[in-house]
Amino acid sequence: MAIKQDIMVMRKEIDKSREYYFEKIVNVILTNVKNYNSDSWDKSLNKIIDLFYDSLTETYSITIKNLKKCYKKLPDFSIDNIFDLTYSKDGKTIEERLSGYWAEGKKRLNQNHFNAKDEELGHVDGVDEVAEYLIDKYDRISLTETRIVEAKLKEKKKPLNAEMLIIESGCDICQGGEYAADENVDLPPYHPNCQCTYYWIVTDDEDDIHDLDLEVDDLV
Repeated sequence: MAIKQDIMVMRKEIDKSREYYFEKIVNVILTNVKNYNSDSWDKSLNKIIDLFYDSLTETYSITIKNLKKCYKKLPDFSIDNIFDLTYSKDGKTIEERLSGYWAEGKKRLNQNHFNAKDEELGHVDGVDEVAEYLIDKYDRISLTETRIVEAKLKEKKKPLNAEMLIIESGCDICQGGEYAADENVDLPPYHPNCQCTYYWIVTDDEDDIHDLDLEVDDLV
């Protein structure tokens, strides 16, 4: 199916971009943990937030660009702040979540520094664990928010002539399915690090509709 292939190509482009920005985020983490200083640590949080913003903005650009290639009839949609598309059901903004983990990292480093007495911080047990803690938390946020931005854009830019909704499972615990385009269905991502995706089949995609009919017939 042409649409499916195009969406998967888009996903690979998005993932490549995310990995590029997350490598920069990791470098900020490692530099600040290795050369810990309370003042510079607080200032570096802005670098972290800016890199997340840039990463998700690139996800926005890649998604919009590819949706325009996939579909001819798309509704208008624009947004001023990319963070407005991120997860907020817990009542927290992405900045608050990033700040919370950064503050926890500082707390743990201060504890290590206190326990180290006269030893250099870089040789204190637990410093590597702080770096791993932050990398793990931020990697999960980065991947999940990237998926959320991609998904919300596909929802906001749902083709005007959408005929069917196809959900492709990418996780062991998630299920895919085929639905009418106007059916009320929960869309992925369904959980942190979810790899599921979805796309629309439109009425003028005769080849895709024919291929989908053949796939359904194979299941009967």
